[in-house]
Amino acid sequence: NTGDKIPADCVLYSGNAILSDESNMTGETAHLKKEGIDQIDEPTPTTDVFLIGGATIVQGTGVAIVCAVGKKS
Repeated sequence: NTGDKIPADCVLYSGNAILSDESNMTGETAHLKKEGIDQIDEPTPTTDVFLIGGATIVQGTGVAIVCAVGKKS
């Protein structure tokens, strides 16, 4: 949900208008659009389904599958 901090590296399964702030990890100041894998018909090179642990959701709601934690991130 909007305002939540992502606790682990995840793949976004489904989402509604998700924007993520990853600036504390990547330095990228723009909010990044995320798409749920259930909504993708034809992936493109710009399709982004990954949520980085420690990032913040600045808009939207979704359900994600944890794929890495701790030293595995």
